[in-house]
Amino acid sequence: LVTILYAVFEKRKDTVNFWNLRKTLPSNVDPMVLKEIDEKLSSIQLIWKRISIIRNEVVGHQTLSRDREESNDAAGLRLKDLQSMILLCQELLKMIAQKFHDTSIVFNLKGAESFEKLVTDLRASPTFEHDVALASTFR
Repeated sequence: LVTILYAVFEKRKDTVNFWNLRKTLPSNVDPMVLKEIDEKLSSIQLIWKRISIIRNEVVGHQTLSRDREESNDAAGLRLKDLQSMILLCQELLKMIAQKFHDTSIVFNLKGAESFEKLVTDLRASPTFEHDVALASTFR
């Protein structure tokens, strides 16, 4: 999940991401619509910055400058942040689809149930409280 959420804001020019999607908007966009889109992008980016710490230091690479727990503390990322980012991304995609493509998007959230079950199982595990890095991530 961290890798997927990281990818939606990765600043590479050769990938599909929100930055490249933003560049495809028509030049004659209503300034109020553009402001609303940019505000959503800013909200998403605040969470993404914390996701990027986890992705870059724990998931995608392993830094030598901090251990897992220190990286988790530095990111300050919580389960509710991941949920918020997913919802904000959905809202943004719906907005862009409706305003610029005369269409709507339906999200299949069956995977969300599996994710919630995984988190519930992790929290119920006797080792959960002893793994400080894991516990701090999924609170």
